Amino acid sequence: MKFKLLFILCFCASIALTAQTNNEYASIDAKMLQIPDSSTKSTESIARYINSKFSTKHDKVRAIYYWITKNIQYDIKNMYAINLHEDTKGLADKLLKSRKGICIDYAILFDNIAHQAGIKSYVIQG
Repeated sequence: MKFKLLFILCFCASIALTAQTNNEYASIDAKMLQIPDSSTKSTESIARYINSKFSTKHDKVRAIYYWITKNIQYDIKNMYAINLHEDTKGLADKLLKSRKGICIDYAILFDNIAHQAGIKSYVIQG
């Protein structure tokens, strides 16, 4: 129950932060809106695009976050269908095809793209 409440609070906060019209991330967000569809078929190609457009880790993290929040829907229908034994690379590929996922999927996708963009990140389950 605590996890669900924490997720809802974080989700609402992220919506509030991205809803601001005059923010410091506008140029990063605009570049991520221009990513070609052909560059969103794999985590490698998304990371390649991000590395070609941004030089700082801060900008890359925002770019990954923004792309995921704009392109991946929360899969309410399957929110209780968690498979902890699925290969994370396979899960990321599946998520990019379906464009739907649950909490762990968002975390794994972010982690996968971040690593390929040269950023240390960790998925902590629980």
